[in-house]
Amino acid sequence: MIGQTDVTSTASSHETQGVDETFTVTSTLTYTVDKNFNLQSIKCTANNTIGGFSNQINLFVRFPPDVSVSNVTYEMTDPTRTINCTAYGYPDTYTYYKWQHMSLYGIIIRELEGDTILTLPLVPTTLRYQDNGEYVCTVSNGIQGTNGVVKRKGAAQITVYAQPVFTADNDGRNIQYGETGKTVDIVVHVYSVPKYIYNAWFNNGKQIQASAKFLFSESPH
Repeated sequence: MIGQTDVTSTASSHETQGVDETFTVTSTLTYTVDKNFNLQSIKCTANNTIGGFSNQINLFVRFPPDVSVSNVTYEMTDPTRTINCTAYGYPDTYTYYKWQHMSLYGIIIRELEGDTILTLPLVPTTLRYQDNGEYVCTVSNGIQGTNGVVKRKGAAQITVYAQPVFTADNDGRNIQYGETGKTVDIVVHVYSVPKYIYNAWFNNGKQIQASAKFLFSESPH
């Protein structure tokens, strides 16, 4: 028996007779197990015409950890921002590697020290928008997965609601040129989570209204 399942059909037996007419029976169980069998009991029972005997042991299945990280949303004014990483494997002694903060395009922005809990560094409130992105937790218990990989990863999206900011690549557009009688496009990049709900253009302090002369458009980047 494994747990409550009778697996006798997968066992084979070999019997030898001694000189004193005693019998020795060896039973071998061949069974494929996975992580769901970890810590289940295995029970072997033998019976003859006189009575029966049974012996029970616990089954320990070594498997690499499943790693999970939950999505979290924070406000820019939240004083502390943490991310939790959960690992489930056996043995349950884990090595935690540096967390990776990834951009939406899969580029590593930075690496941060942490284990089961990552606490984001304190930065000025106006810079909290930089915490947006994907955070990857990497864990190992020394056991390879079926793909031969020892380090297992879990990732989640961290969203920080903050005020809109003009991105650094606008610095090279402080002066933009056009030609008389020709259309000119003035482009400004804005980062905003959540998306901004209002925008306006001004010329010498006076708001520009949409017209045949001035057209406004926006597109995700």
